[in-house]
Amino acid sequence: MAYRITQKGDFVFRAGAGIFYDLGVGSAAGLASSYPNLAFAFSPNVTLPFPDVTPYLPLTPSLQPPYPNGATGFARNLSLPRSYQWNVALEKAFGEKQVVSVTYLGQAGRNLLRQEALTNPNANL
Repeated sequence: MAYRITQKGDFVFRAGAGIFYDLGVGSAAGLASSYPNLAFAFSPNVTLPFPDVTPYLPLTPSLQPPYPNGATGFARNLSLPRSYQWNVALEKAFGEKQVVSVTYLGQAGRNLLRQEALTNPNANL
């Protein structure tokens, strides 16, 4: 929104606001590609044909603790993260080539995603 305070247009008030939502798809996509949904092994020096493929197969995932590489999940009451942004400004022109602007802007985040790590969780996790 902009409002011309003077008829000449050399003094202007501007304001804006918005609500922005994050889908959290980066974290959600990582859930499918992390333990126990993924097992991976890298063997760069393998000769063909394979004499025995057993050492090169990924480990079989286990749902029993301790989890070797950690586990990823989401809280049951997860809400979409959002941020509120706003700004107000006063602009005053002096001649054709000089402008002074005073601006206030702000942002507030709510339900932002965060990661937590549990060290040595118990078997009832």
